[in-house]
Amino acid sequence: MTLFLHPEDGAIRGICSGDRIIAFNELAEVEFQAELTELVAKGAVAAQGVFACASSKNGWLVNALHHQRLSDMGAATTLNDNTIDVKKCV
Repeated sequence: MTLFLHPEDGAIRGICSGDRIIAFNELAEVEFQAELTELVAKGAVAAQGVFACASSKNGWLVNALHHQRLSDMGAATTLNDNTIDVKKCV
């Protein structure tokens, strides 16, 4: 699984393309391979694809980082409104 992030965000964290990284928040920690690209805005990340739980070291996929909160208007999903941080695996 790949997580795309802006090169400046990677540099701040000592992350290079190809590094193993962990995306985390209060809900979960999910391991990815980093891919630095200017196609992602600074301060944001992007994950794409559909993966089996076996693709993950701990069985958790990107959806583990999503809360179940619904929007205040229309009770719609808020999947694009999740705060995470990223760190290099040690």
